[in-house]
Amino acid sequence: MSHPAWSLIKSFYCLNLDKNPQRWEKCVPEFIKVGIDYVERIVTHEGENRYLSFNQAHYDAIKKGYDTGEPFCIFEDDIGFDPIHWKRMEEATSQLPADWDLLYLGANITGFDNNVWQMPMKVTLNLVRLYNAWMTHAIVYSNKMAKWVLDNFDPQTFPVYDEWLRVNAMVERDVYLVNPMICFQKPGYSDVSQMEVAYGCHKEGNEWMKNNL
Repeated sequence: MSHPAWSLIKSFYCLNLDKNPQRWEKCVPEFIKVGIDYVERIVTHEGENRYLSFNQAHYDAIKKGYDTGEPFCIFEDDIGFDPIHWKRMEEATSQLPADWDLLYLGANITGFDNNVWQMPMKVTLNLVRLYNAWMTHAIVYSNKMAKWVLDNFDPQTFPVYDEWLRVNAMVERDVYLVNPMICFQKPGYSDVSQMEVAYGCHKEGNEWMKNNL
């Protein structure tokens, strides 16, 4: 049985590009470290347009999760867990309202200097309401939210999925973020951006929430 911190989530999935099986192998110790007993590897494929392939991978995983009829989590294969804060997940999920839609375990809430957007608002000790954020490396879906995404998101069109969620879901639905964030993207090569990336935005975001909420 998984650690009680994960009791809300009935199914876990991790997106892994077929050409990078070694990244899945690096994920397994991460899941073991935080007491997640089983994560299903979702092998994805890169088509002619890597951004639309990214969209399709998430869409297909959401459909798989929706078919379970229960809350589920989708990870990406560069996932990392905060070694101190991850157990806060148990407290955060106990504070979720009954009608929650999405729960981000990590996100980019600080954006860029030229972006002016509404920042998160404190809801409880360990939850904030999200109005603007990027990243899709660790998101928990309610079953009703999964259906909403499947009904409204066309994976073969732009924008890229995290921006689509920012523009649509965060406006219309009840979207939350764990405070402090418990997941981050490890530095490494991004197949979508085709460059080495080291976001680090969870640290900036956690610092912002600590100082402002």
